Amino acid sequence: MKIYNQNLPEHIFNIVNQAILEPLKDVSKFVDDKKFGFILMNTLDNDDRILLRRMLSERFNYIVIISSNPKVAQFAWKVGAFHFMEFPFTIAQLKLLGQKYEEAKAISKMVNKKVRLGFTGGYDFVPLNEVNIIMGQGDYITLYRQVVKAKTYTYRISKIEKALANQFNFIKLTKSIIININNVAQISGCKVSFIGNGMISLELSPRAIKTLKDELLWINI
Repeated sequence: MKIYNQNLPEHIFNIVNQAILEPLKDVSKFVDDKKFGFILMNTLDNDDRILLRRMLSERFNYIVIISSNPKVAQFAWKVGAFHFMEFPFTIAQLKLLGQKYEEAKAISKMVNKKVRLGFTGGYDFVPLNEVNIIMGQGDYITLYRQVVKAKTYTYRISKIEKALANQFNFIKLTKSIIININNVAQISGCKVSFIGNGMISLELSPRAIKTLKDELLWINI
């Protein structure tokens, strides 16, 4: 199990880290900690936000934010973190984490992880986490995925929006572009690069870039 932190000096973090890890040993009784990302946040500056976004991009299923700062608790709720734990925490809080994990496992079975898209002659069942960009034009959309060549489907972008309603990592930047912010690798000027071997970069307007940056780092929260 690992605790992530961006701002504490190393010698202080080592002390705090040990104080957190000792009681967190009990978490293994309740959860699969390989799916969890624990982050210690006592500030809301950009370094902490960047670290949190990176953890989301690293495919942690559940992000748990640990803090003694009440403002971080509100932030954790607004950004959709799986759980917030006030530090120092109690065994009761650890048990609550385990209960939430069991509930989340049951719910995850009902959440769409793939989308069915039709093309001439059949259907593809596309894993949503592989999608980098969705570009719409009239009655068609083109999907750019991490490891698969771009492909066009007979599907209006407004319809795919509805299918992605509960997928909070997908945001609509323009009328015709939806991107998966968890797959953004870099922003340089007005150019956005994505992870994977498909379409790895996209030029956007300054306005769209500002919207993207705000979404990536939760600037308005």
